[in-house]
Amino acid sequence: IVSGDFAPNGFQVVTGGGDHAVRVWDLRQRCCSYVLPGHSNLISEARFDSSGEALLTASFDGRIKLWGARDWRLLNDLSGHEGKVMAADFAPTASTLLSPSPGKPSTKADSMSSEAPARRRTPGSASGIATRTSKWT
Repeated sequence: IVSGDFAPNGFQVVTGGGDHAVRVWDLRQRCCSYVLPGHSNLISEARFDSSGEALLTASFDGRIKLWGARDWRLLNDLSGHEGKVMAADFAPTASTLLSPSPGKPSTKADSMSSEAPARRRTPGSASGIATRTSKWT
């Protein structure tokens, strides 16, 4: 397991790791209740938004996926990174994502809404880490 997060409801946990699987665990039943398919490399991040309505997963396959946390259906598949997605997180408003990745910012304009993502170099970054923000609704 590389990443994990508690759902705001307090009884679910999401995990991801080297087996390319994202698992949703039910702490009341003490079992895995769902496995989310779709990534082809290590899961670097699995995180619920603050409302518990959405889940993001990020992977070394260069993709960020957004899932509905009620039925686990795929809401959006963001493939704009040119390399591994090292991490991702929701902004406090839960309508914006931030995802750092090695190398230069992506030139592909994937977005979770009609607004194009902003791309910027992280200040003071000698390692070439680029950040990417996307808005979604």
